[in-house]
Amino acid sequence: MKQSRRVHPAGHRPRPRWRRYIAWALATIFVPVLVGVLIKIAEKPLEGEKSALSTLPPGSRPPHVSISPSPAPSVSLTPSAGPPVLIDLARVEPPGPDDGGSMVAADAIDFSHSELAELHSLPDRSRKQADWLRQHGAVDGGSVKIKIVVRGNADRGVDIVGMEAEKSCSAPLRGTMFYDPSAGEVENVPIGFDLDAPTSRAEGEVEGEWRGDYFSEKTVKLAKGESITFQVAASTRRSYCEFSLSMETLSEGKLATHMIDDHGSPFRVSAMTDENFSSYKALYLGGAAIPNDAYPKEWTKSDPKVY
Repeated sequence: MKQSRRVHPAGHRPRPRWRRYIAWALATIFVPVLVGVLIKIAEKPLEGEKSALSTLPPGSRPPHVSISPSPAPSVSLTPSAGPPVLIDLARVEPPGPDDGGSMVAADAIDFSHSELAELHSLPDRSRKQADWLRQHGAVDGGSVKIKIVVRGNADRGVDIVGMEAEKSCSAPLRGTMFYDPSAGEVENVPIGFDLDAPTSRAEGEVEGEWRGDYFSEKTVKLAKGESITFQVAASTRRSYCEFSLSMETLSEGKLATHMIDDHGSPFRVSAMTDENFSSYKALYLGGAAIPNDAYPKEWTKSDPKVY
């Protein structure tokens, strides 16, 4: 039986058989090579991971890597409770109408005529006059008065259980004395601090004198939003003292300490000499200290050696 021959369309030339043999041989050689190269490329990341793991210390565990998104940080919508009390006011007070208004400075001060005129333009023993002298270096003499307004800030209330002066004292100032003694009975203050005592805790006023521990005998309770005003005086007869007040509160079984100062600076007071002014470098007399009942009662410079 004769084998039929493939009939090609007109104009078509059959591809030589030897070319087909060459194409088959090339495919047989290069396809396995290409597959091997692709496998090597795919294995390289795994080899890197194995290399990194091989550098871990013996016995250590590889880190866990999570591809899940990290949760968003939680945000609390509840406002913070804040401190159990708020200090709404802490202010050094001017002397009262019957209190002594004496003040002391560290250095010798010689006011010019214009400075004295400015001082005399201010009301006598007023806050403005006292602040003016403080701005020129003077501090309260003998005793300093402080008004403190405290407001409760705890939902379940708060108790004020103690108050103490944290002080730093040294030799009294002996620069300039602004001497303006009391013209009558000195106003009593409910809470006092003896800065000459080893521990200066708040004392209560009893028959014109400070005695005991004010807060050991009386606990001040404040509801939230309720306020109380403390009239405080701190005194020294021996030293120059800078101090802040440490107030202790109790709320929901927790004790807290609150510092009270003069707008970021300590309160200041200096002892004065009782009789002899010769230890001062300069002296100004005011009020009842001006001799011969001279008026108006303007500050008058005097010689501390002979007064």
